[in-house]
Amino acid sequence: MLSSWLNLHRLSRSRLSQREGFARLTGTRAVPLAYYVLDVEREGPVIGSLNGQPIAATVVDRDGHAYVFTGLAPRHRDGRLDVEALKPNEWIVRPGLVYQLEGSTVFP
Repeated sequence: MLSSWLNLHRLSRSRLSQREGFARLTGTRAVPLAYYVLDVEREGPVIGSLNGQPIAATVVDRDGHAYVFTGLAPRHRDGRLDVEALKPNEWIVRPGLVYQLEGSTVFP
């Protein structure tokens, strides 16, 4: 999936690593934060709240894939999201919630 994103934006890994903004946002120089953020089309039932914002049990992206809430996105000490700590098939939904592709299995 990373190579598809790179090809789409016509960027090489070395060029990405030269862009300082990515490191400030994600803690990694490899991929921008936007790559890890899920574009939500609709939300399921509310199971809680975070800072006054509802937490949906499930969300659906624009392609119709369903995702299940798994927790809060890990952060570095300085507040940046730690995208390298995400497991396969996990994505971030703003403001920092983690959702996993429904039906996928992830082993710790």
